[in-house]
Amino acid sequence: MTGLTGISLFCFVAATVAVCADAELQYEMVCEHRTMSLGCPSGEQVYTMSASYGRRSNRLCTTGPIHTTNCHSGSSLSRVSSACDRQSSCSVAASNSVFGDPCVGTFKYLEVVYVCASWTQRRVCERSTLNLSCPTGQTIIIGDALYGRTTGASVCPASSRYVQEQNCRASSSLSTVRSRCEGRNSCSVPATNDVFGDPCVGTYKYLEVQFDCV
Repeated sequence: MTGLTGISLFCFVAATVAVCADAELQYEMVCEHRTMSLGCPSGEQVYTMSASYGRRSNRLCTTGPIHTTNCHSGSSLSRVSSACDRQSSCSVAASNSVFGDPCVGTFKYLEVVYVCASWTQRRVCERSTLNLSCPTGQTIIIGDALYGRTTGASVCPASSRYVQEQNCRASSSLSTVRSRCEGRNSCSVPATNDVFGDPCVGTYKYLEVQFDCV
């Protein structure tokens, strides 16, 4: 799976399912036509690190035909993330109807690596800079981000004439913060229109981010 170089997991593998874990990362695998269930302890939520529907080994899920071991659905991560991220539990069917068929005639499987995140929220007002950092050896993951305003003037206080909207969010909020912070030990993100665009002209905005360290 992409993005997993250097990660060592302890695994139990059966004919149709595998479950692995280290102190942070959780790994699960199910064969095609089965359903994968992911779950986290109370107060934590799923965050998908990587996912692959296809086949990259001839040693897993061997009860069906194998014509290739170079097979991966490009929609794997987005589909699993959409179904599971920020949920305490979720289920995803390992099927062509969900992911498409990346290798017709080959019996496939779904692999997912995820963490159970306990999000910390940080906020800075417009024209300030948000600084995030993790302990040595850990990296940042971003659960959500908002540049705009979804509250009244009591958050990042401003005169009512500078709070024109309370349903305002830059569409680039999450992708911008992830590109600057995810996978790093520390990062800085200016809460400015130059970085995110201006989703509500005339309204005093803020940057709000939910993150965890893994």
